Amino acid sequence: MQKRSLQAIDFDNFSERMNSESDRACAVLGAALLDAKLETLLHRHFRSFHEELLGASRPIGSFSTRIQLANALALVRDDARADLDTIRLIRNKFAHSFDYELGVDDQSITDRCTSLEQPRLTLTALTSPRPLRAAS
Repeated sequence: MQKRSLQAIDFDNFSERMNSESDRACAVLGAALLDAKLETLLHRHFRSFHEELLGASRPIGSFSTRIQLANALALVRDDARADLDTIRLIRNKFAHSFDYELGVDDQSITDRCTSLEQPRLTLTALTSPRPLRAAS
């Protein structure tokens, strides 16, 4: 299956369709969208070696590594990094659990969701045309 570019995604339709998905699908798909946005942000930052660095199973191919690197390069603020890590943990809980009834009503998921500091800022940080500097 060929990977769709972010430019090809209709975000209004994506958001609307997410409303009809399960909690698990929302967590996994939402995190995948943020991961793709991080990949795009880092792609713009590097002059070359995009596929060698950012492709699947590459040095900067994981969501976790992309979060850390984007923060280290001051491309996302510390609060956005913390939220992205929390979203990654939520995604991992859903993606690696065999509990078919797991949902946002699970206490560990609820606690992580309520700990999100800047959900709108996190998305803005990843879509901004210029890097956001770390908060002082």
